[in-house]
Amino acid sequence: MSRYAPIPIVIMLPLAVLIGVGIATIIRMDIGEKRARRAKEKARRDYLTCLRYLEQDPNNPDLRKKTLELGWAYSDLMRDSQGHTTFDEVALMNDINAACAGATVGRKDVGGGLKSRIRWL
Repeated sequence: MSRYAPIPIVIMLPLAVLIGVGIATIIRMDIGEKRARRAKEKARRDYLTCLRYLEQDPNNPDLRKKTLELGWAYSDLMRDSQGHTTFDEVALMNDINAACAGATVGRKDVGGGLKSRIRWL
């Protein structure tokens, strides 16, 4: 005969429910973290892709605006939806300006070699 008396069902049932709720909560939290991580990765990928397109077409104001909007979205997600800071704004503008460094706004394409370019200047 065992020394220990069996645990009554009145105690086992609530304990089993409590353990089940705890496990479900942990699983739900893990799923939420995975979703947040995937959203951050997607936002980063979208922003970097848009920056690459902007490098190819630096005079496109719509693309520049879209890049900034994607940068804001990425920045917001990285700060857990707390908004973006002045530092984020400066970093985004630095990225965009670097991507647009090859822009030729307002300059005619002179062509014709070095001598004609010097004459144009």
